[in-house]
Amino acid sequence: YNARADFSPIVETEFRALAQGDQDLYSDLFDPEEQARQEARGDIFPIAAQIYDLGGDTPKVSNVHLLGDNAEVEINFDYEGQPYRRLENLRRVDGLWRITRALFPVWGETVSIEEANVTVTFRERDAFLSEHIAQIEEIAQFFCQRYQLPEPCQLDLAIQPDGDWPPSVPDDYAGSLSIVSPRLIGVSGDEPHPLWWSSLREAVAVTMARRNGVERVKRITSPVAN
Repeated sequence: YNARADFSPIVETEFRALAQGDQDLYSDLFDPEEQARQEARGDIFPIAAQIYDLGGDTPKVSNVHLLGDNAEVEINFDYEGQPYRRLENLRRVDGLWRITRALFPVWGETVSIEEANVTVTFRERDAFLSEHIAQIEEIAQFFCQRYQLPEPCQLDLAIQPDGDWPPSVPDDYAGSLSIVSPRLIGVSGDEPHPLWWSSLREAVAVTMARRNGVERVKRITSPVAN
């Protein structure tokens, strides 16, 4: 109860900053290392603002796990009329709790599943993703065909608790892609947040296009319904 009371103001401030478009207030909630990373990437704030229904109720802290100067907070919120929950990591910096990428050590070993066009790796805590491998394979297959890539058209997709958000696609295609676990974006039951699916599709599209030497990628939505 006391831990929830300690972290609730941080979650409420984060929501207010996103709702008001206050990037300075939002950035102040992060530890210095993460602030520098956000400034370098420049696109995290507008993406983060899409996670919540900003005109709805303020997200609530439901659970907190503490380990020394690190904490993992579970946040309940609504999106398009559905209840979601997401995780946020915090670290105590100079006596203040700050949002961080530092992981709580409960994610388990790495699991790998190989399909025709995609090999997906994730941590044991994300075992529910095995139910979505067919959808991820369909997305990869769609863009293999869209850009007429020669066989074998194979993408290595790493879904990590400290992966990139939004996904970072290197200029030189290397056949691999990293994206953050949907638990840090939002899940409803075992269904990842629509924003997670949207970012995954776009990152796969860009990755496949760069493999084929396409300089500019039109915004294309794959036919996979989520």
